[in-house]
Amino acid sequence: MPVRDAVLWVDEPSAMPRRFCGMAALERQLFVLAAAGVRRVWVAAGRPVNADALRLPSGVEVHWIPRDGDHPVEVSLPYAVVSGDHFIRKEALCALLAQPPAGNAAWQDRARQNVVRVIAARGERVVRFERLPMPEGASHPVAGAAETEDWLLDEARKSHDGFMARVFDRHLSLAISRRLLDTPVTPNQMTVFSTLVGLIGCILFLGPTPAWDIVGAGLVWLHSVLDGCDGEIARLKYKQSKIGGVLDFWGDNVVHVALFFCLGLSRYWTHNSPLYLGLAALASLSSAGSAWLAYKNAFKPAAEQTGFKGIAVIETKDATADALKKVEHTLAQRDFIYLLVLVAIFHRQDLFLWCGAIGAPIFLIVLMYLTAQSAAPEGGFDAAAQTEPALTPSTRGNAS
Repeated sequence: MPVRDAVLWVDEPSAMPRRFCGMAALERQLFVLAAAGVRRVWVAAGRPVNADALRLPSGVEVHWIPRDGDHPVEVSLPYAVVSGDHFIRKEALCALLAQPPAGNAAWQDRARQNVVRVIAARGERVVRFERLPMPEGASHPVAGAAETEDWLLDEARKSHDGFMARVFDRHLSLAISRRLLDTPVTPNQMTVFSTLVGLIGCILFLGPTPAWDIVGAGLVWLHSVLDGCDGEIARLKYKQSKIGGVLDFWGDNVVHVALFFCLGLSRYWTHNSPLYLGLAALASLSSAGSAWLAYKNAFKPAAEQTGFKGIAVIETKDATADALKKVEHTLAQRDFIYLLVLVAIFHRQDLFLWCGAIGAPIFLIVLMYLTAQSAAPEGGFDAAAQTEPALTPSTRGNAS
């Protein structure tokens, strides 16, 4: 049975109100427990003075008990005793508590301190535990602010980032997010700001000189960087929401469609050739079609689903679908923004427009095929086994 009850054991109660990445240590620990499926938590540290001001996860009962003395705790087996002096990766705790061992077990960090203990059976006063190592990097002591926040910020990175996004953009977005986490700025406000920056950049391509094009490309690139901040803030502060995912999704796609439209209109004014209007229409309409198709699949109603979950991961034995998934993943990377900056410097936006007019329809066709495979009864798709996939330039949401 999965663990639904937990005791949060705090050796240093003075550390509970300390803030890390926009949340008090205690708040963060309770949200991680809630994400792992725990529904009742007994905090073994006594009720703090600012308990009423804490942001607590919904659907979780929180009880306060002093650490000293004999205070009965009505937990149900199996239950967990979790160290309040450690932060734990959400994915790691979910894995440990979803399928607890048959016997008592204790997972320890490198310093041989207990991080998570699972009690599966009541017995003698001295309980024996099987000692197991915590997965590498799965926990971190609640220590110095800078070191601990670096560890927490690593959790906001996304495995599907492209090369330039991974080695450059994500570092910038995390540095910005780090400074915003303890401010009133919300993920949705960041989404709106990022979208406006991108739209202003698109409009500048209509300017009269090449300098406007370079500034416009720079703002569209900045939009791509800032677009990562809303998801980082949402994940680090546990403020993911479906409305936030929808807002981010369409904000991104409005920028992409506006970019192709403005590039085509600009080249049409410069060269007086309807060809560029045709290229812009093809790229814009294909991007809009991909967005709508992805939206219908990614935001399907589902129990307990919040936020943008990405295009469905399709498990299939179809070699064609497997090959197309690789094409989709390649086209999904953010690195295309650097091509825009490069062509703007040399005033060759027509090259980017041609790439969009060719690549966007290809992406739409690939997406249509993969979507059809996901709906096919023989496709092997299992919605219950979904994992987060790569998000495309035309389908990114608040997970960006």
